Amino acid sequence: MRKFSLLFMLLIAVVVSKATGTNDDDSKISYPMPTDVKMVIESKCFNCHNDEARGDKSKKALNFSTFSDLSTIQKIAGLNDIKKEVVEGEMPPKKMLERHPEAALTPEETQLLVEWVKSESQALLKK
Repeated sequence: MRKFSLLFMLLIAVVVSKATGTNDDDSKISYPMPTDVKMVIESKCFNCHNDEARGDKSKKALNFSTFSDLSTIQKIAGLNDIKKEVVEGEMPPKKMLERHPEAALTPEETQLLVEWVKSESQALLKK
């Protein structure tokens, strides 16, 4: 009986959290994207490219917290910047990688981001 009560309380908590939008797993990235892309961006890019980042330069260059608020042209330009920086190995920057080598993009992550940028840019052009 006690297990049932605990399970019921957990179920209610999940339902309430979904209804109120208070889920600890919710992302702060404002732009819809595939889960695998979001995971890479959250783990490798978001710390520097968000509203609360320390570096004004990095969040001004690209801010995933407000990316969805940009115009279509600005989104496409931002996506193209992502592709260019990632392909050329400029992101994450070398200084960051010296302190946090785990932030380096793997070849698979790089390819995933490049493919997403291409498909997302095409989708935006069709709108």
